[in-house]
Amino acid sequence: MIRRFTAELSEVSWAKACASHASAGHVFCLAQAKDEGILIEAVHHQKEVQEYVRVGDMNVHVPIHAGIAAVGFPPEERRKIFERNGFITKLDFYNLVHVMKLQQGRHAQGLPVVPISVNQSRFHMQEKGYLQRMKELVGIYSTDGVELELTETAFDLAGREQRENALAVVTELKRLGFRIDMDDFGTGYSDMTLLDALPLDVMKLDRSLLLASENSGRMRSVLARMTDLGHALGMTVICEGIETEEQEQMLIDCGCEHGQGYLYGKPMPQEEFEAFLAAHL
Repeated sequence: MIRRFTAELSEVSWAKACASHASAGHVFCLAQAKDEGILIEAVHHQKEVQEYVRVGDMNVHVPIHAGIAAVGFPPEERRKIFERNGFITKLDFYNLVHVMKLQQGRHAQGLPVVPISVNQSRFHMQEKGYLQRMKELVGIYSTDGVELELTETAFDLAGREQRENALAVVTELKRLGFRIDMDDFGTGYSDMTLLDALPLDVMKLDRSLLLASENSGRMRSVLARMTDLGHALGMTVICEGIETEEQEQMLIDCGCEHGQGYLYGKPMPQEEFEAFLAAHL
């Protein structure tokens, strides 16, 4: 059984000090996005943990959530603000440390450790000292059960040198022991050369492929072939956004046996998630 943690931590230009506490996986902070001229009250960091259990013919990835609640801002808008003001990289590190501590604690207690995938912003690819800090974390905690989730935009760089540096960063992360996930695959102009250049372990198919396949036999063929491609390259293939049993069956027919979506569960607090693990593992 596998669990995935999609932790999206972000950074803000702070006008007020950020006070945090680790109770139930929450971090509370008051921060101001200066470029927006408004005050954001961020209530705990956003994380989705996706664990899979076998339900019929499908390995179900169930999300657990303890996310950022920024007053008046949906997650996508928060992400854009945090990317503009640079807060996103600090939040990524906060989330990663939290996940590594959680996994280490479960291991120490003899509890099952299921994979958790943590979002890593594209800005890390050019961040000075990023790899050194990751090496320090690995020296303190284990990478067991920790996956790093990237999107193709992390490699959509103007200069060849920048792109090669980003590829080298991911290769080093893999060498340090992290599993590497490619999120939202199949959106935009997917760069197939990345499948060769990157040491990928998991391919996450974007929900848009699933929706397009519902009423198109041609797109179902595309979905099936992409699933076959991921498997042929030795990757776990997960489809996002499953909401109906009909979608689930279509994915099974296409050979995709890993899925996540509201059909199986909505994001849940960490304590509920751990109770879920105890009941299903």
